[in-house]
Amino acid sequence: MKRGVFIVLIIIIILISLGKAKNKTDKTLPASVTDIQSLITTLETQLNDMENTKPLSFSGNLFFAHSALIKFFPIDVLTAYADGLIGAGVTRIDINPSADTWSKDDTETIAKYDELVRYIRARGAEIVWNPQYSATEGEIGSFDEWQTETLDAYKKMAERYTPDIFIVAHEPTTMAKRMGKRVSISEWTNFVEEATEVIKDISPDTRVGAGGLFHEAKYLERWSRLANLDIVTINIYDLSKLKTYNAIIQDIKNNNKSVYIEETWRFPVDTSGAKNLEQASAVGIGDAQYQEIDEQWLRVISLYAKVWGLEAVTPFWTQTFFAYGESNSQVSALDPKYNTIVMEAIIRNERTDTWRAYKEIIEELQ
Repeated sequence: MKRGVFIVLIIIIILISLGKAKNKTDKTLPASVTDIQSLITTLETQLNDMENTKPLSFSGNLFFAHSALIKFFPIDVLTAYADGLIGAGVTRIDINPSADTWSKDDTETIAKYDELVRYIRARGAEIVWNPQYSATEGEIGSFDEWQTETLDAYKKMAERYTPDIFIVAHEPTTMAKRMGKRVSISEWTNFVEEATEVIKDISPDTRVGAGGLFHEAKYLERWSRLANLDIVTINIYDLSKLKTYNAIIQDIKNNNKSVYIEETWRFPVDTSGAKNLEQASAVGIGDAQYQEIDEQWLRVISLYAKVWGLEAVTPFWTQTFFAYGESNSQVSALDPKYNTIVMEAIIRNERTDTWRAYKEIIEELQ
């Protein structure tokens, strides 16, 4: 892929407002590292004291298959990315498409998803389908209008792919912000109910879920009480909010729902140069000086999931499994030079120590 095209791609990526790590970030790196190491020790002790533990599944976000990115990457890069995730030991792969692709009948992009899903299934991994609303789609006319179009797209997705898991809504406040609308908890809950019914009518074996961040606990509380919903998910980007997540997890379990970590990565280390919270989420991702912290984060979150008996863990910024940029280079997950390095590393079948650390964690805790 030409570098000029890739730069255009990154401009689009920056505009999509991925919306991770919306909580207050910790800029004091040594204290943050100490917190991780201390928590690892605590969780390892707790795990060693447990007589019985549940199996833990491991997934990975195929970042280059995001709805705003997939059209720019050839299928051989996407399938090689999937190979890397599966090679680490994941048994399921998360894909983040957009309903807009199906609403607009973008046949070229749909065909690429078709081929990618077929490939992943042929490799024996499950498909976790996580549609999201991208800011590149612009503000919506009304939430009702968006819901009608999205439910129709969900129907097409379910018919085409029969995903193993279909997450119909995640980070509702993030999505509403991108839509430019104020959407109530009741409106989102009604959408989740209708979407669940639509998908289960078409693909009854698909497990359906919805989820969000710690500050969306009231949404998750409502969703955990929906009779037909199978899963409630959580996204973790901040260790300081684990007490809140503990309460969320317990409530979900009390309502007989499965719960897993749909997205996770470590805190942004220094957000001083970021123009908004969306850009802040990507700061330092891919910077080699933080590789050890990335490995520790994967361990602490996986231990947390194991101790709490969660279903699965899903790292988000998985470009770091293939390559890092230089140390102290002010790189970010949205940096064009960094993502070019990642793409070239994928083509060369290269892996980082972060990938190897994740592989070892999977072998130990699955």
